[in-house]
Amino acid sequence: MDDPRAVLTPKKKKAKQHQLISFAGILASFMLLLSLLSYSAQDQASGDIRLADLWKVMTHDELIQAKAHQTANLLGLLGALVSNALINGTIGYAVLILPILGFFWSLHLLRRTNPRKLLVATNYVVALGLLFASLNGLLRISLSGPAMSRTICSASSVPCAVPPLFASMTG
Repeated sequence: MDDPRAVLTPKKKKAKQHQLISFAGILASFMLLLSLLSYSAQDQASGDIRLADLWKVMTHDELIQAKAHQTANLLGLLGALVSNALINGTIGYAVLILPILGFFWSLHLLRRTNPRKLLVATNYVVALGLLFASLNGLLRISLSGPAMSRTICSASSVPCAVPPLFASMTG
């Protein structure tokens, strides 16, 4: 019979830690996916707020409160900041692969399966995400003309930086 007062063995303690970490990873992946899917142009206006200024929502700072009310993201101001940083500062909408990969890696940690297949799939998905972002950047530059491409790509985003890099590497 199991005694509820029994002390957890180190093996059971480690298994519980793995379960907690994997459930936290699944929850974080789901929240990140919600944040990315509910991103809108209204959230871009909240992008100039620093992460350290988020605590001012609790102190009733008028500027931060106004931005929080304007935000259309499902996770509020924090979700708007995170999704704006990930979409506009990394590989664009291809960043949607991040919460999906986080979910599968969290399931892997929960089930403790062989990571070889998941690692290969992760490599392919990341490579496809980078190719998709490069294609979008290349299309944006080539369809808008030379004067417009300087304006669009002035924010030093990765999708605009990758196609010229590939062009210089291939000649």
